[in-house]
Amino acid sequence: VLKSVDMAAVPESAAANYKNGYRGYTPQGTNGVTNYYNYYYPVHLNETLKKFDAKFETNGFFRAGAEICSMWLYPALAPNNGTLSNNVISTYLTNPARPVVSDASNSISNIYNWWYAYPGTTRKGLTGANVRARPYVGIYPNITTKSNTYQIHYRVQTLKQTASAHPSDWSTWKDPSAGGITDKVVGESRGSAIIERYIDPSDQNIPDFASATNTNTMDAYYRFRVFNAKQFTP
Repeated sequence: VLKSVDMAAVPESAAANYKNGYRGYTPQGTNGVTNYYNYYYPVHLNETLKKFDAKFETNGFFRAGAEICSMWLYPALAPNNGTLSNNVISTYLTNPARPVVSDASNSISNIYNWWYAYPGTTRKGLTGANVRARPYVGIYPNITTKSNTYQIHYRVQTLKQTASAHPSDWSTWKDPSAGGITDKVVGESRGSAIIERYIDPSDQNIPDFASATNTNTMDAYYRFRVFNAKQFTP
């Protein structure tokens, strides 16, 4: 999910040229390496997920998918960041995972300063609110805290062990691709189905969940229905 988006950040020092294709900006934290990616950064997975771990370690959890918008995304150097020599970018081509900024798991001070410190120079004040929100727009449709509809893709096989392949031990499977005397796949089915989980509002056994004395969870009252089942027969 995080690999599918990138983040834009435009420093105030680029006010005179960031809209005209200027490609000589040196991002903060890159040790003088010129950025040829026009102010766009991949999301650094490990640095970003530190904050998820910190949330979970204190018994925190996401009540709704929209809470992803409260999590900081940490930038990484783009794969084509590097020095330009003879029109060839020579470094960081295979190292897209280098973080631009890093924090301890219990801190956001460095990422906050990366965005907001040093007005007029490295502060990312030229980044529009819509551009700042764009990574979350890409992430949000791909996550859920508790979905009620699932599409399941399956591949099931009927297996049969061959007696002569197991003279003393039946606990293993001898794959047919191994050659010689092996076990057999005698049937196979492939396909997909959509499964929906739902609560029947007419179920008289559903308790009053608002009652202070109720200790039940809703899980026991879910029902399931299968529709749009398809068999894959290439």
